Amino acid sequence: MSKIKIALSCCEGKEKSGNCLRDLCPHYDKAKYRIIGSWPYVGTGFGNLYGNPGHGHFLTGVREDLAKKSK
Repeated sequence: MSKIKIALSCCEGKEKSGNCLRDLCPHYDKAKYRIIGSWPYVGTGFGNLYGNPGHGHFLTGVREDLAKKSK
């Protein structure tokens, strides 16, 4: 199985307009909503016991989605 490399830059480091390139990528957006929707939550009084999903989690979701799509 070949490894899929994904590189996203967020507005080339300049987020003046508030529109981030990550949110404009349909694959990233789909993976982001899927992961956020299925992320476990256990309240501790200080936030989520499991933390919050981040960019790395979303990229992993994009890779998984693209791998499924290419089969």
